[in-house]
Amino acid sequence: MVRVATVNCYTEQTANSAESVEAFCKLVEQAGQNRCDIVCLGETINWVGLKVRPGNSEIAEPIPGPSTRRLGELARKYKMYIVASLDEREGEATYNAAVLIDREGRVAGKYHKVYLPREEIEAGVTPGNGYPVFDTDFGRIGMMICWDEQYVDPARALAVQGAEIIFLPIWDGFNSLTEARAIENQVYLVSCSYGEMPPCAVYDPWGRIIAQAKQRPSVAWADIDLNQPKPDPWLGDMKLRFARERRADVVVPGLDR
Repeated sequence: MVRVATVNCYTEQTANSAESVEAFCKLVEQAGQNRCDIVCLGETINWVGLKVRPGNSEIAEPIPGPSTRRLGELARKYKMYIVASLDEREGEATYNAAVLIDREGRVAGKYHKVYLPREEIEAGVTPGNGYPVFDTDFGRIGMMICWDEQYVDPARALAVQGAEIIFLPIWDGFNSLTEARAIENQVYLVSCSYGEMPPCAVYDPWGRIIAQAKQRPSVAWADIDLNQPKPDPWLGDMKLRFARERRADVVVPGLDR
């Protein structure tokens, strides 16, 4: 059994990146005090609340860096994993990155947002080029960021590689898409949003919300058993069926690019 959490947090106006991150850290403390194994924070938490554009070179920071060190302190204190999105600077490039902090406070992995909206492209953010998955002591996870959810391939790529839970820091979007990504890949999905949709919630593989942080600020969590199959009473194990019955041999011109 693993306890997965999300937070509902949005900083309206902060003086600097450290202050923005600290607003989320208060909720990480709550998640840790309630013995959560992993918590999902929001998108680009090191500049939300600041009056800057994404990809701002003065805000973007290295990973590891100041924000991951602060999150690492809490991860180590409560022996929990943390997922968060940060504006990252790597050499001359800036990325919208999702980072995984392990129970010892170390950076265990990161993902660069592949699908960038026009606003991030114009701001000079560099797109990622892959969908890594990460092994934890409770199972394999993957991460997507915001606009990635608009497309089917990020979640599918993670699921094909064995991800059992997908974490989604997202500014805002469509609840129907979040539900669909969970259902079509038969994975748990944890979203942390700044808008009303999708909610800050934990979804089961059937797209149902099993925990939701409705108030701001707040934390919500769900206990899930990744070893317990959840077959459809009529159709059986849908995760296996989706993998076996998908017609990868049927190619539509243009969709392979």
